[in-house]
Amino acid sequence: MDDYNRRAIGALEQAQARAGVRSAAAFARRLAERGGGSPDASTYQRWLRGDSLAPAWALVAAAEEAGSGLDGLLGLAGDDRIAQLEERMSHLEEALRARSGDQSLTGDWLNDLEEQSSAHRQALDPSATQERRRAVGGD
Repeated sequence: MDDYNRRAIGALEQAQARAGVRSAAAFARRLAERGGGSPDASTYQRWLRGDSLAPAWALVAAAEEAGSGLDGLLGLAGDDRIAQLEERMSHLEEALRARSGDQSLTGDWLNDLEEQSSAHRQALDPSATQERRRAVGGD
């Protein structure tokens, strides 16, 4: 059970850090706004020290303050992995838009890709490309 309590304390600390709040008292006020008045700063400090247990609602509120999923704060792989992949995809999309001059990524870009693919296929096996064209009605 101590391991779970340490993970809950770590989740509160991570949420506070991710929310960009340095002061425990300030983060306690933010949680209090979400929780309808609780906790005060001393209660939040007791949670962090492990003197008393943080309630489940506080962990959920902390995750919301951090803009993160509770799974990620608790160190469960799923949420962090998904968030990392979404962030990487976003960076890739931005890079592609920058390279293409912010043109549509689905228009000419895909046509160019298919033409390159066809050229590679033809270079590797010219007879297979002709058979494919006949099959789709090209020749």
